[in-house]
Amino acid sequence: MKKVINNLLKKLQKKLVYIVVAVVAVVVIIIIVLLVRSFAGGGAKRFAVVETKKGSFKIELYADKAPGTVANFKELVSKGFYNGLKFHRYATGFVIQGGDPEGNGTGGFCVAKEEYEKNKDKYPDSDFRKWNEILVKTKDGKRESKYCRQINREVEGGLKHETGSVAMARGNQPDSASSQFYIVLDAAKATHLNGDYAVFGKVVEGMDVVNSLQRDDVMEKVRLE
Repeated sequence: MKKVINNLLKKLQKKLVYIVVAVVAVVVIIIIVLLVRSFAGGGAKRFAVVETKKGSFKIELYADKAPGTVANFKELVSKGFYNGLKFHRYATGFVIQGGDPEGNGTGGFCVAKEEYEKNKDKYPDSDFRKWNEILVKTKDGKRESKYCRQINREVEGGLKHETGSVAMARGNQPDSASSQFYIVLDAAKATHLNGDYAVFGKVVEGMDVVNSLQRDDVMEKVRLE
């Protein structure tokens, strides 16, 4: 009887070891996945600070609700893409919009057509973002075909347009956002945008600065923290 009990205990110990190893493996995988998500596109930094001559304001980034959109924004910030760009659109009591190198609402994160066609390997597509040819109005008023990186509309997180919300501007096509973003000045005037435009953050400090901004004010520097 004693031998039977000992054999059962040994078998039970082996099973417990397998269970513990399996649990540890699952925990390690979960930690790795969380770390990868955390450090994608700008690391664990959850905020972006926009500096202007009228003051600074801080945007909290909702990577858990709009991971692809936040990663795209963080990458552009890390490249210094937004530094020196102006807010080209101001709609009183509605939104203020910026992030277009052309300064007129037609551009985005783009490269010349010749450059793209010559070096396509440098501009890979993914499931979330693709390089598409679009017609851009340049600063000198000319129309020019460029290849711009555009991202999928990401509204599955259910984020609503509130006062201070930051969302991606886009063209007529749902998946045409690139680099331009807007800040909501009054939620009551932006409810029709819910579920149609991708919110990815919100101004949590300096909303008074945002409210003072006008068309042609410049983002002198945008940084992550």
